[in-house]
Amino acid sequence: MKHSLRTFLLASILSVVFLCMVFFFLSTYIQTRHEVDEVYDSQLAQSARLLHALLLRNIDTNSIDPPLVFDDEQYLKNLGTLSDDDEISPLGHFYETMLSYQLWRQDGKLILRSKNAPEEQLTAFQAGFKTIQFKQKSWRSFTLQDKQQGIFLIVTEQLDIREEPISELTENLLAPYIVGIPTLLFILWHLIGRGLHPLINISQAIKNRQPSNLEPIQIEGLAPELLSIETALNALLSRLKDTIEREKSFTDDAAHELRTPLAQIKIHSQNAQVSKSESDRQLCLNLLEQSVDQATRTIEQLLQLARLQSLQSFQQNDTVHLGKLARQQVAQLHDQLSQRQQHLELDVPDQLLPIFGNDLLIGLLFRNLLENASLYTPEKGAIRIRIIQENIDEKEKRETTLTFEDSGPGVEEAKYDAIFQRFHRENPGDANGAGLGLSIVSRIAELHAAKISPIPSLDAEYTGFCLSITFAH
Repeated sequence: MKHSLRTFLLASILSVVFLCMVFFFLSTYIQTRHEVDEVYDSQLAQSARLLHALLLRNIDTNSIDPPLVFDDEQYLKNLGTLSDDDEISPLGHFYETMLSYQLWRQDGKLILRSKNAPEEQLTAFQAGFKTIQFKQKSWRSFTLQDKQQGIFLIVTEQLDIREEPISELTENLLAPYIVGIPTLLFILWHLIGRGLHPLINISQAIKNRQPSNLEPIQIEGLAPELLSIETALNALLSRLKDTIEREKSFTDDAAHELRTPLAQIKIHSQNAQVSKSESDRQLCLNLLEQSVDQATRTIEQLLQLARLQSLQSFQQNDTVHLGKLARQQVAQLHDQLSQRQQHLELDVPDQLLPIFGNDLLIGLLFRNLLENASLYTPEKGAIRIRIIQENIDEKEKRETTLTFEDSGPGVEEAKYDAIFQRFHRENPGDANGAGLGLSIVSRIAELHAAKISPIPSLDAEYTGFCLSITFAH
């Protein structure tokens, strides 16, 4: 089940706030209870010391028998009639009914007790504080020992006295939480809604867009955090627009380029049908076969280029052995080179280290360069491929350069950049190329971050098209 962003944020914030409030409440409650206990314990001890001082001045602890009882029955009765709303009177405080005391000699003789204290010993003769059970209630006791007189004074206080202020403090602490959490819920709901409103505007802007409208989205008053979303979205729209335009241009150009070989195929097939002599028919069939080969090669290159155009990046983790790859491509084109009686020279160093890249793509690069050289080099011409590898710094970084040279017509320096454009043919009447081979080469080099450069011809035999492709690794 999917939840809205507002609900998620509200639930998350309230959960954190609630947990923090519970922690603060418990921490405050524990600390308050500790402080209340300390205050009441100090008062209990102070009362015991005061009572001890008064009793010793007025009572002979050795001659009292039976024990004295402080007859405060009527006094306690009057205090017991006070209500919770009227705990204080001229007679005293209602909490006095929850206090009792005993005075004992060290030999276990009870000397004095309050009216509400029993005759039996409330707690062991051990100085200090204790919590005891008496009359099914919990009491806090403080025992004061007088070693000189040999007496123990036990003063007790009912723990209910302490629970009331703690309960009142707890209620006062809870009141802000009970009122504050619903108020916080309402405020957060409103503020989160206002904060998410720009996102709603962006979603509405996208929803209301027509598929053909790829112009940038402009929304006023966006927060800095949302500007990055708008920027990224507009960048995506821009790339999508460029891609669609490239695809449309590619489709238009492809349709135009395929029209010529298809028209030739139709013409040659019609001529073959109406030919009256066997020699004319054979000539038309040969021309038909050439037109089919040209169309086939054009379609293959179109498919290759379409795949390369959609490929944005790839992992260059494969090791590519250029020497082995070059020999394979030369072997595959051996028949084509033999038919045109073209001489191919392949110069590969013995100790050639591999490079990182995509084996299939670099093989396609070799093939297109070789086919391009073969198409534009005249019969009995020469083609040379060299691979040069050298270190460029002390960190063992290397450059591997491929050079392709031929004895064809070459390309003027001013037109060098144009030959890598799609469907560009420098000498369209001299060969049956579709003008796609060098576009494929350029795209593969771009994907490998390789640099393509023209090179001067230093050999009289290779005065045609000469270029180098450098891979840094």
